[in-house]
Amino acid sequence: MKRSDLFLVSKPWNSFHDAERVGPICDKQLADWGIEYFDLFVIHFPSPSNTSDPACAPTRLHRRKRQIDRSKATLQETWHAMEALQQAGKARSIGISNYNGALILDLLRYCKAKPQTLQIEHHRTSCSSHC
Repeated sequence: MKRSDLFLVSKPWNSFHDAERVGPICDKQLADWGIEYFDLFVIHFPSPSNTSDPACAPTRLHRRKRQIDRSKATLQETWHAMEALQQAGKARSIGISNYNGALILDLLRYCKAKPQTLQIEHHRTSCSSHC
């Protein structure tokens, strides 16, 4: 199979939102996969944190009513670092995930490259007798 036959997507975890961490984590992921670029690189959650524990994802912490150890990284600095990856050819396109309308409007004010995707979570609940 040729690389061009695949469409590969990855995301930096929330603890890699600081501008100086976005590039290195992308490089590590590219090396782990043995590839030169991602077709799409996406900001996972618009919630920069200081923890690398997947059990501490923002949605999980919210459900458990636990405190999120927030990072000082701004979404703007994260996005500009993502744009640098795209300019360097490490990501053919960049996108966002779990952004609400207000965050998207804010992003559109400062972005040079518009996000190519908005990935959202959708959970279908089972129907009860009232469906």
